Amino acid sequence: MDGGSADGSIEVIRKYKPWVAFWVSEPDRGQADAINKGWRRVSGHCITWLNSDDFLLPSSLERAVPSLALDDGVQLVYGDALLIDEDSRPQPVPFDRFRGRPLYLEDVIMSWRSPVPQQGFLMRRLVLDQVGYLNEDFQFSMDFEYWIRFALAGGQSEHLPRTLAAFRRHHETKTSTMAQRRIRENYAIYDQVFSGQLAKGMEGKAKASRASLHLQAAYISYLAGNATDMRRYALHHIRESSLRSSPRAWLFLLISLAGDQFVSSVRQFWRTFRVSLASRLQ
Repeated sequence: MDGGSADGSIEVIRKYKPWVAFWVSEPDRGQADAINKGWRRVSGHCITWLNSDDFLLPSSLERAVPSLALDDGVQLVYGDALLIDEDSRPQPVPFDRFRGRPLYLEDVIMSWRSPVPQQGFLMRRLVLDQVGYLNEDFQFSMDFEYWIRFALAGGQSEHLPRTLAAFRRHHETKTSTMAQRRIRENYAIYDQVFSGQLAKGMEGKAKASRASLHLQAAYISYLAGNATDMRRYALHHIRESSLRSSPRAWLFLLISLAGDQFVSSVRQFWRTFRVSLASRLQ
């Protein structure tokens, strides 16, 4: 599903046309819209999606399919993802993996971190009847929102302790603008989860979940080097958590007072320190 690109993608697609069931190059309303259009054409028992810059590792499908073939109720399987740069070089340890974790709804809404690497996941097509398609209002958190909907619907999943795919991390994916969009979408997911009957039986977790959401927003702002947003969300967390506020929130607040450049310097220092420590322990 090509969005009408003019970078030579069409020529590559035509090269592999004999092995492609369907392809189209036309403007779309964003990534979620393109994926949904592809999913509506699926005829097989298992589905996934793979973005143009990412790739599956050898034997990825061979390792994932058997878990879905078993008659034990598992509907979604996923592994870990190797993080690579623009030139396909792995990121330095310990930043070289997006490691999956078991998909427990309460853990997700209390941490606001995705346990499912989107790259390399495989899902029964019948899940579409149970959970529906991607929400096209989301462009950065659409997979995260889908995993939450899947868990709310009682879906059964399995994490395979294997690296199944590679995720290409571009420099621009860390910009402040994209971070702000990701934060807005996470708050929208919160409103969606705790409205109506979606999180039936979890209403008592709403306040603690929102406090955690503020803390995660401060962390995302820290990664983007945005001191103003980092300080704002850290204060939101502290005010709502009171005596139960996380020490990380106070640390974010303190660091943010020195401005954007200092935040970026701290992030670079901490990254360098962790890489150095990891190399010594290997």
